[in-house]
Amino acid sequence: MSKLLPLTLLPLVLGLAAPLGAADAPKADDPSVSVPPNQTDDAQDKLATALRSYYLLQQENAQLKATIDGQVSGLRAQLRQALDQITELSMENAALRTRLALAGPSPSGQLAVPTRPAQP
Repeated sequence: MSKLLPLTLLPLVLGLAAPLGAADAPKADDPSVSVPPNQTDDAQDKLATALRSYYLLQQENAQLKATIDGQVSGLRAQLRQALDQITELSMENAALRTRLALAGPSPSGQLAVPTRPAQP
């Protein structure tokens, strides 16, 4: 989950104002505080742009997570199949070794197990 900024810090993030302490904060009914209309419009445009960008990034993030989750589940299924095949082949190998050990030498007196060529 992402951390949200307090709304009081939003102007700072958008570069619209200097930080204000509690004592420095202007009162809502203070007539000396006036913001030119074009600056307010610019601030609202910046805010709208920032919020839209944030929304689009959240949507892209959710889409990427869903895609990755699908890929991970597919890979897990492949891994399970591979592990099942390894287990099956190991059991088959053990059974063949047991049969070979119980069979003994071939009737012609030669070894029933093929030998590897000598390594140079």
